[in-house]
Amino acid sequence: MDFESLIVNWRHGDTVVHSFYRRSDQLEKQSEVYNGRTSLFHDQLPAGNASLMLKDIQPEHNGEYKCYVTCNSGLYAKKVHLLVAAPYDEPEIAVEYLCEKIVISLSSHSFPQPVVTWFVSVGYENTTLTPDSRGRYRLQSNMTLNLNSTETVRVEMSLDAVSQKFSWAVTLHPHPACCEEKSPRCRIGFGVALVVLIPAVLMLLLQRKR
Repeated sequence: MDFESLIVNWRHGDTVVHSFYRRSDQLEKQSEVYNGRTSLFHDQLPAGNASLMLKDIQPEHNGEYKCYVTCNSGLYAKKVHLLVAAPYDEPEIAVEYLCEKIVISLSSHSFPQPVVTWFVSVGYENTTLTPDSRGRYRLQSNMTLNLNSTETVRVEMSLDAVSQKFSWAVTLHPHPACCEEKSPRCRIGFGVALVVLIPAVLMLLLQRKR
């Protein structure tokens, strides 16, 4: 491969991620989102390795990347999909007894959105997601019950991107025959396995045109 004529361009949609030509990095048009986060393996470029190193990954880096390489043997284009995921924090559970109802709440932070499943005979579920200051989601899932008999309630939360799963169960009893508000709460934290996925390397090995 003629190193003098080599041009490498990485893009994320219409965003310029990293450019290389004239034997050096050309970052004047690089998006601020990637400023100081990207690099190529310069010593491997002559051998056809145009991989991109991306550091300090943020949620907005998620998605499809395209690499365009021009050299003396022709033009090459490849696509790579980057999945950004952050393990969820230790879920917090609260059980609150109110007048004629019981509310179980689960809260945590993660990215992307985890899947929450409640296992209960009859109840009302309300789940909300809001962005937090770190670019992740704050998840709040509430299950409201009006019990007439003793019941075991189970909830599961999973994030397949990092093979993370949480399960919790509690046996609840109906209220006495009165409407006196009671609010004993219990908050329980659970340790979960954390998986670190940073940094990521977008690999692209180019074959020479035969």
